[in-house]
Amino acid sequence: MSDDKQRRCAVCGEPVVKIRVTKDVCGICGKGFSNEDLCPAGHRVCPECRGSMTVDTINRICLSSASRNSYEILMAIMSEPPLRMHDAKHHMAVGSALLAAYLNSGGTADLDPALKEIQKRGGSAPPGACGFIGNCGAAVSAGAFYSVVTGSSPYSEGSVWGDVNMLTGKCLLAMAEVGGPRCCKRNSFIAMGVAVAQVREKLGIIMEYPEKIECGFSDRNEECIKERCAFYAKKLE
Repeated sequence: MSDDKQRRCAVCGEPVVKIRVTKDVCGICGKGFSNEDLCPAGHRVCPECRGSMTVDTINRICLSSASRNSYEILMAIMSEPPLRMHDAKHHMAVGSALLAAYLNSGGTADLDPALKEIQKRGGSAPPGACGFIGNCGAAVSAGAFYSVVTGSSPYSEGSVWGDVNMLTGKCLLAMAEVGGPRCCKRNSFIAMGVAVAQVREKLGIIMEYPEKIECGFSDRNEECIKERCAFYAKKLE
């Protein structure tokens, strides 16, 4: 199966046509790369530049947002062209959006270095971690966020160390109950909801989060589980 039912250009967001792999030149960095996406507007973006563009998008939105709603911030990131339907950069986006909403809701942390640290830790989860090592990167991202804002480390004592692991564990259990196959959007929504609830309970910071989420990405996901997903829009009609 292809990664996306409807792959999109990182520059303009228009659907691209999957073609036979051919040697091409990136229109951003000028380096050669193996391309399999034909953008109707002629944009050519190598994987490295697409990754950089995605991180830049995450940072721009998180640094400028005044929202207390982490879902709203995450959706702004997801709606930008560079982030693909399934993309390891979700491992950075979830924790980053949580951090921005946390700070806007009265939490304390130094935003810029905290963002970098969350992205470093979340980015350590490799692509396909959910299926290959049983540890979804969205859960790792939520755990990284919680660790950074609480100052947790491997040497932390008492409940702080436990709470970080509890959060990640709750995320994974909630994801496991739904079952596969993968969906970066579904797992991101699950992890974020679990994190918002734990921050409220344990840290007393109340972030906004919608009671009902209607996923708008189903038509782009070849592996969508449809009615088995709590966020499937047609199920909620």
